[in-house]
Amino acid sequence: MARLRPPNSAELSDNLALILVDFDNLTGLLAEGDSKEHTVVLNLVQELRRYLSAELRMKPTRVIAYGDFGKHAEDAAAIMADMAASGIETRYVPGGIQASDASQSLTIHATELLHSRPDLSAFVVLSGDNWYIPLTQHLQRFGKFVLVASLDLPSSMTSLCSEVSDAFL
Repeated sequence: MARLRPPNSAELSDNLALILVDFDNLTGLLAEGDSKEHTVVLNLVQELRRYLSAELRMKPTRVIAYGDFGKHAEDAAAIMADMAASGIETRYVPGGIQASDASQSLTIHATELLHSRPDLSAFVVLSGDNWYIPLTQHLQRFGKFVLVASLDLPSSMTSLCSEVSDAFL
């Protein structure tokens, strides 16, 4: 498994991290709450950025959220404006054909960035309950540190969490 260099031997700028957000999966899990789901996602991203910088000594370089923002018709413009104001790029993935359209787009884009951005030392996936096992294993084979941050632990993953990703929250 890939590991980051110890904080003493690496400058913060040496450990560049990319944060990938499965917006549809997160908001689907949060939909039962009373608050606006996108506000919770924004807060999670902010805390994840803080954790990466302060605790893991990584520099978050980019945050990309994947989802069908159009399904939030009355709030879509406000959601995307809030995300942009927070420095989060949005990738519109129209839903409908498959439930996992956003996760597939996230996975494909992560694989493309793995090869086009060799300066990235870490990939962080923020999801509701999807652990992205094949993506995680693929990134690790290329020596990347992988952190999976999830709101809910899938029952099938209970024993595999520490074996699949380098770190998980």
